Amino acid sequence: MNELQGRILDMGDDRMLAEAEDGRRIWVSGDAVPGDVVRFRLKGKLGEVMERLEDAPERVEPACPLAVPCPGCLLQALPMSRQLELKEGKVLETLKRLGGLEPQEWRGIVASPRELGYRNKLDLNIRGRELGYLRGRELLPVKDCPLGADRLRAALPELRRWLQGLDKPRLKRVMLRCDSAADELHLLLQGRAGRNELRDLGERCQVASLSIREDVGRPWKTLLGKATLSFELMGERFEVREDGFFQVNLEAAELLLREAQAWMKEMGGERLVDLFCGCGFFSEPARSWLPDQLGLDMQVSRPGDRAWDLRKGLPEDVQPREGDLWILDPPRSGLPEKLREQLAELYLPHLLIISCNPATLARDLKAMGGYRIRRAQAFDLFPQTSHVESLVWVERNDSIFA
Repeated sequence: MNELQGRILDMGDDRMLAEAEDGRRIWVSGDAVPGDVVRFRLKGKLGEVMERLEDAPERVEPACPLAVPCPGCLLQALPMSRQLELKEGKVLETLKRLGGLEPQEWRGIVASPRELGYRNKLDLNIRGRELGYLRGRELLPVKDCPLGADRLRAALPELRRWLQGLDKPRLKRVMLRCDSAADELHLLLQGRAGRNELRDLGERCQVASLSIREDVGRPWKTLLGKATLSFELMGERFEVREDGFFQVNLEAAELLLREAQAWMKEMGGERLVDLFCGCGFFSEPARSWLPDQLGLDMQVSRPGDRAWDLRKGLPEDVQPREGDLWILDPPRSGLPEKLREQLAELYLPHLLIISCNPATLARDLKAMGGYRIRRAQAFDLFPQTSHVESLVWVERNDSIFA
């Protein structure tokens, strides 16, 4: 039987978990949130929702008309209170199921000050003269995105008109970014376009900068303005290159940063070692009370930090000292295997970990062994989506060797 009926139990990263009438649990995609009863069609081991038979009691009308087909906003049909409940459960359940870990102290989840309009970056694909998000291999045309900051949303109609007027469209992707003040627009394009066409786009959208590259891995060419963005949090000013990483939800990120700083002061230390440091988001605000710092990442922007590929593990000359405080902010893929093995061998007294993926966090902590979670807290940096950030204080569990 290819069609089944079931109730949605929980969420994953990009699908929902349904329990079919026969007891099977199957990951499904489509118009569904936890609590819904749906009819779905099996496609291999996965399912696709065909019809909602019964709505979850908490279900609300999504703010965006594209919330169902769009691959990003998995939870927009639920009120924020229910979204937070699901994300908090996701962190705790994943740590226990995949890592066998339970925090000694759980501090709940911190809500984002904004539920919509919080993103300072939109990353869109281009097919011919159409702009949108990829849904599998197909492009979902997008005229607006309520998650984007007002400055970014205001530029989308003009960007679409410009694309429609191109004689020979050869672009693949566009990224729209704005700074802390959210009043300057920075455009990054991937593909090819004439210089005059690009200048016309810059004038239409009133950009602060416009850069283009032919493909991934190729260098950026800045045609208009200065391709540097400025962000301010906790009194610190961060300068980020045009394609450099920075938190997309500044108000929620500041709540995370303030809590991380408080924990770091409580942990104490004489030297701060910041792995995956980027622009020094977590370490720079601590410089006033912890000036001895070393940051490592593929790309760095602060004097004194070292450009290093952590997939190769730690540099030979970077060894722990007594009184060190180590913080880790890895990508969604988690810690590279070699680095994970080294950290297990070093067996540091404590670590502060910032993770945007509970699954890889649980995997890494389990693989490192010998550590326990002293304290943890979740932060909703990505409202309407299934993603959640975690702040975790890990300490050496000497009791297992007693």
